[in-house]
Amino acid sequence: MAVSPNSSSPRTFLPGALAVAFLALGGVSFAATINVTGTGDSVAVDGVVTLREAIQSINAGANVNADVVAVGTYGTSDTINFAIPGSGLHTIVLVSVPLDTITVPVVINGFSQSGSFANSNATGALNATYTIEIDGSGAGAGAGGIFNIQGGSTTIRGLVVNRGGGGLNAGIRIVSSNNHIEGNYIGTDPTGTLNRGNASHGVLIAGGSGNVIGGTTPDRRNLISGLNGGDGIDIDSASNTTIQGNLIGTNAAGTGALGNTLSGIELQLAPNTTVGGTAAGAGNVISANGSFGIFMSGYLTTGTTIQGNLIGTNAAGTAALANANGGIDQRNAAASSVIGGTTAAARNVISGNGGFGIQLLDVDVNGNTIQGNFIGTDINGTGSLGNSGFGILASFSSSNTIGGTAAGAGNTIAFNTGEGVAIGGTASNVQNAILGNSIFSNGSYGIALSGNPPTANDHCDGDTGSNNLQNYPVINSVTPSVGSTNIQGTFDSTASSGPFRIEFFSSPSCDPSGFGQGKVFLGADSVSTNASCAASFNTTLPVTVSAGNAITATATDPNNNTSEFSQCFIVGVVPTNTPTNTPTNTPGGPTNTPTNTPTRTPTHTPTMSATQTPTNTPTNTPTVTPSRTPTNTPGSPTSTSTNTPTTTVTPTNTLTNTPTITPTATNTPTITPTATNTPTNTPTNTPTSIPLVSPTPTQLAGVTVPALSPPMLGLLALALALAALLLIRKH
Repeated sequence: MAVSPNSSSPRTFLPGALAVAFLALGGVSFAATINVTGTGDSVAVDGVVTLREAIQSINAGANVNADVVAVGTYGTSDTINFAIPGSGLHTIVLVSVPLDTITVPVVINGFSQSGSFANSNATGALNATYTIEIDGSGAGAGAGGIFNIQGGSTTIRGLVVNRGGGGLNAGIRIVSSNNHIEGNYIGTDPTGTLNRGNASHGVLIAGGSGNVIGGTTPDRRNLISGLNGGDGIDIDSASNTTIQGNLIGTNAAGTGALGNTLSGIELQLAPNTTVGGTAAGAGNVISANGSFGIFMSGYLTTGTTIQGNLIGTNAAGTAALANANGGIDQRNAAASSVIGGTTAAARNVISGNGGFGIQLLDVDVNGNTIQGNFIGTDINGTGSLGNSGFGILASFSSSNTIGGTAAGAGNTIAFNTGEGVAIGGTASNVQNAILGNSIFSNGSYGIALSGNPPTANDHCDGDTGSNNLQNYPVINSVTPSVGSTNIQGTFDSTASSGPFRIEFFSSPSCDPSGFGQGKVFLGADSVSTNASCAASFNTTLPVTVSAGNAITATATDPNNNTSEFSQCFIVGVVPTNTPTNTPTNTPGGPTNTPTNTPTRTPTHTPTMSATQTPTNTPTNTPTVTPSRTPTNTPGSPTSTSTNTPTTTVTPTNTLTNTPTITPTATNTPTITPTATNTPTNTPTNTPTSIPLVSPTPTQLAGVTVPALSPPMLGLLALALALAALLLIRKH
């Protein structure tokens, strides 16, 4: 015995063979591989290895007969491969009973057969090629499935599993943990186009934890369709199951219906199940099934996460493949589910279904979160693929959140034939928050409480019912401008309460009811009521709302009871920042110059002690630049007839008792107005009316001379004056 120099105790060194045995006892894995070489279902020495012989050998950890030759040592990671001679499809028809229950971990790999290929498409259609089919039509009632997995940590992949006979046989039945079902066609033919359903479910998980159906890589995606007699996947009394990447209820292309008889997925007493996920390739297509897309039931069915799936559409998310009774149905105390999320990867498209998109039904179906989903639209959130009923119904269900205040939490709920969101049931059905969603183009009300049309507000909000029949806000004015919109209104609810969250929405038009809906979430404000139950809001939001849009609002109390949509307020014309030139009488402002028609106006018009000054009084506001106006300004040269034959300048224009007429010394000028561009508003120049002296008939040399006009009188006076001067010069 050798002793370590640095140890006080002896150290033992084992011979090589004993060391290997010691390490094996310490957990080293051994693995055996068995190749199936025939399509029969016997256990006999006949020169071929059947699938039944391979499973029995794996369970026993030893070859069952001379035909079985395991490569390697049986252990904890054994594999069954296929090496059946010949090309094309090889069908193994079971006789009398299902396959032996698998009691130890094993991998059964159909893709090992020559000519088969796993799917390579991450999403959409499946393109796998199968050469191994397990036909259970002759298996009888048996143990509940064509494959029965009891030992755990088993993988079944690359097989077509169909026609499981008997009333209870599923395609694959699991009662253990950590098993993987991946890359199979379950319930169809090898092309994925024909119904070859199993008598019961496609996959039944009746116990265990941590089982995975499908996966996020292309080769793990299953097709579970073809009128399986129950559900596509049924999980009963099992926990922490993951279902990812599968087509459930469609053909292999994801374009047509090949639905299961009942629901695509049913969860009963199944806590913490994940359907889909946010990872690339995690989402399932769950469509065209005879009842619901996903059905959840039982008080232990809590903590379910449903993300990234297409429920009720084709694999492209562009056309409806309806689950007959609805998309997601949650009832009988199933609670605390998360449906969707705040990221695009978490979004479910729940559209095209019969009955409804999502239903939360029954007492204790509480505490669920529904966020970021497209409910009633195509995969882009714009095209119409409405569910044949309401988008979401929460009936007798409380404390649910539909949408939310975080970025991405709002759902798009549109084109459904019934209500967008309906909160039904009794007065105990409360605390359902409906926040930040886009709700539009639904056939009935955007939000309905207690199954009624929008309930009239009551002073101090004392009525009861779903969500306590929370009062909605009243919008009194909407003032749009570039880059912002001001909304003012009033709110009446329980006295001295708050804060209430007031959310504002716009839609291209108002709902025919006059209440809602709300296509675009604009923003929110908070108010609190006073002792008289009243509050008001004066909210400016940093958004521009187009003229003609309808503005609506909801109110949510501090306990998360959300109201129906308010009555619509239609937005008027949005003003622009383009300045409008308003003419004023301010110097330097825009000037409107009237167009004056030239008029012959005599310089001298006798007046009765009146100043003859025409005044242009424009009737329009614009500044008028007057053209030159002739006036009799003192200092202008005038000719006056006197006894002295000289011409004098008399700067007056007044008639006295002795009618001395003082004509101007010049001819009557013609006024030429200033030529300018005339704007649209052309003021009218209205001169002040000055009365003129009306001449009377005159006696001259015994002859009555008719009355002369002022110009003629002026000329006559001038002629008389000239004649008088000539007479004076003669004398």
